[in-house]
Amino acid sequence: MKTKFLIIALLISAGIAAQHLKSFTDLKNGTHYGFKDSITGKIVIPAKYDTTDVFSEDLCAVKMSDKWGFIDTKGVVVIPCVYDFAMFFSEGLAAVVKGGKPDADGNYHNGWGYIDKTGKAFTEFKYEFACPFVDGLASVTLNDHECVLTKGGRVIGGPDFGEVRNSGEGYMRNYFDDKYGILDTLINVILPPTYLGMSAFSEGLAVVDLGVFKGYINTKGELVIPLQFSEASPFENGVATVIFGYDGIETKIDKKGNIIK
Repeated sequence: MKTKFLIIALLISAGIAAQHLKSFTDLKNGTHYGFKDSITGKIVIPAKYDTTDVFSEDLCAVKMSDKWGFIDTKGVVVIPCVYDFAMFFSEGLAAVVKGGKPDADGNYHNGWGYIDKTGKAFTEFKYEFACPFVDGLASVTLNDHECVLTKGGRVIGGPDFGEVRNSGEGYMRNYFDDKYGILDTLINVILPPTYLGMSAFSEGLAVVDLGVFKGYINTKGELVIPLQFSEASPFENGVATVIFGYDGIETKIDKKGNIIK
């Protein structure tokens, strides 16, 4: 769920660069997808793809004949459709599957790796799962361990670390002995495993809990807003939505924990 939040946030920002392009469907000869100019309604990219993703960094993942590749905003194929699956580009890299075998639901648990915007392999296709890069880090699964991949190609995680997940803003959540802590990219321990729950960082703060109430820590691991909420959202534009105790009333707070009236 926390990884999904990061991906959704990336998807929202990813579409801004090509927001004038709107996906459309042509049902005349089967279901195919293309793109129109959202202002003029003019077809920019003909509907000839089996599936399309969103534009990100001016490239869009498309599927044709059961394989995925990438087109630019003019519809030019810049990376051929040779992959079993493809995610959107983030920070110049895209997670793709090559040589993978889908399960009964069509999901891939092998063959994941990363390519750059020229189609060159950035990693081997050896991961069981791979997420988009966020703040220079990407969450991956390797040998059944949740790890983090750096842009330098270093994999952080494994039996000695427990699970390591990208926490955003250049930090990692270390899940060990059923508790979460924080590591930096040099694997310095910022906070030893302490909390039973921990979200990704947003605007320098992360939601944490010890099983009952939630509060917020900063990137130094310091508890800056006490554990007093039954519900707590990530901060956005300096504001978070919380519920004090079990009163059921949603309240807005600032980054110092003050109620916003």
